[in-house]
Amino acid sequence: MNHTKPIQKDVLFLVSPIGTLWRTYPYIEPPYGASLVVSNLRKQGWGVTFIDLDLQLNHWQQRKLLLSAQTLKRLQDWRKLLEQLDTLPQDLKHLLERFGNFIQTEGYPYVALSLSRLSKKTKVYDAEFGFALALARFIQSSNPCPVIFGGQNMSKIGRNSVERGIRHAPQKCADFFFYGDGAVSLPILLKALEDRNDRSELTEHLQKSEAHVTWWREPGGIVTLGKGRKSTVRSHAAGSKYALERDLLAVRPSFDIANASLYPVSVNRIFPSAGRTRWAARPISIIPYKFMYGCSHRCAFCKGAYQPLIVKPVAAVVDDLQYYVEQEGGRCFRFFNSQINYTRKYVEQFCNEVVRRDLKFHFIDSACLRNMDKDVCAMLREAGCVKLWFGLESPIEKILTLIDKRLSLDDALTATQYANEAGIWVGMNLILGFPRESDGDFEQIQNFIENYGKIVDCWNFSALQVYEQTPMHDRPADYGIRIHHHYRGKMRDKGFAFSEIDGLDWKARERRARKRVDDCQLIVGADENRFRTNDYLIFALYQEFEDKNLVKIHFDRFLDELSGSMSLADGSKWITPNKVLGFDSLSFLKRMESRE
Repeated sequence: MNHTKPIQKDVLFLVSPIGTLWRTYPYIEPPYGASLVVSNLRKQGWGVTFIDLDLQLNHWQQRKLLLSAQTLKRLQDWRKLLEQLDTLPQDLKHLLERFGNFIQTEGYPYVALSLSRLSKKTKVYDAEFGFALALARFIQSSNPCPVIFGGQNMSKIGRNSVERGIRHAPQKCADFFFYGDGAVSLPILLKALEDRNDRSELTEHLQKSEAHVTWWREPGGIVTLGKGRKSTVRSHAAGSKYALERDLLAVRPSFDIANASLYPVSVNRIFPSAGRTRWAARPISIIPYKFMYGCSHRCAFCKGAYQPLIVKPVAAVVDDLQYYVEQEGGRCFRFFNSQINYTRKYVEQFCNEVVRRDLKFHFIDSACLRNMDKDVCAMLREAGCVKLWFGLESPIEKILTLIDKRLSLDDALTATQYANEAGIWVGMNLILGFPRESDGDFEQIQNFIENYGKIVDCWNFSALQVYEQTPMHDRPADYGIRIHHHYRGKMRDKGFAFSEIDGLDWKARERRARKRVDDCQLIVGADENRFRTNDYLIFALYQEFEDKNLVKIHFDRFLDELSGSMSLADGSKWITPNKVLGFDSLSFLKRMESRE
């Protein structure tokens, strides 16, 4: 693969392989966080070559996984791997050489590796980090330039763990490790390197944003940049402290990726049994986009309760969308907002501007169950909305009051009905295991799921978790709970263990919440529900038929035909991105091919 070298100030920006180290996927989606970093680099005058190695590896191993189970196990122990970088397994060496020939690293002054996060499994993200370290060493063996790590996975592993792991490594294979805030901080770091290590601007910014960067100066020599100020709970008042989100909203994500032609995929490539129908043959590529941060709700279990809602002006949002539609052929967008309709004025301006500019695209987003009348739903559908996720959390009035939802159940159900009538695919989030959720309450929840199955098209069930910087954590007695300890190891993502005051202890409470989630999945059919949640299917059907009634007819027909040729359980694992372990994707592909 030949790259034309732009200007001298050039960055080779690589998305490091994630789940593709373990399995093959039916599709890979463009990385949102990395696209923000690349865009801001270009905005600051840097030439950037942007390559998605996760996408490329997925393309290469449609027939055979390129790394053995033994090699993956070795990558998981990345601390020990740092001592063995000169004696890597042959399959890993071959893959690194293949990547080297593909990306041609020579001549780049800087290389950045973005490590996204796909799974909560420790062995998965440890192996991802181990592979990135081996790749960094391979790059520096032919091009001894600064190599910079960033991405969600770095925040997951954590600064302390990284610094402990590299402190005694016999040789250095990277230079800087970012833990969040790379989109703004990386251009400042590169400027500091160009200015002969004047890091004053970088240090000032890191302290302002309460972020850290590890500088691996030499074997055994580590400096933590930005260290010195402890993180504090965000103030309730917008603008009371530096808001990184405001800087991020000013950036239009860049999806000018060298191997982007591999992103589009049709349903009949995902499932050959879908046949040659026109809707199943449409190539779909989903562009991620975000124009809001924070939330206007103050739900007691959510970190958004302390985060002011920051939004991008409507004109700037639609300018971005127009660019993607007209310049990059974008037709399908997944918005990552908390509530596109946070005010009626904003959503009305957005919809009207999309229609006025005659932009033809479809989008999926989340919406608030307030400010959701019949006219708003009709406007959203006309502007291209095909699916909305609603966070009802619980259909029990006393629970809604307890968690400060500030929403009546009647209003929520009316809004859901309006969205359905407007022709929008409806997704509903429910949380199980709230304090004071009795057996009778759970029976009502089950009845609600059964009664609204014809209005709600797909569901997401989860067990309540309590995290720092939420009202439930800060004032547990107000919500009838007692905080115990922070989960460790494999359960560290679950936040804090908690019991109910004068109720269940934390272990019994957790078991009951998990069982209730499983019971709800049984009602809707967990495997079928994963299909009804899948955005590739939704986009393909709406692009062809537009009318929700026709979409549902063809969706049901597709599921009936699919279930005649394969297990829906296997099929749902195939299309579930975070199903990294415990699924043999290549055997599944062979079975599908044998039935064609």
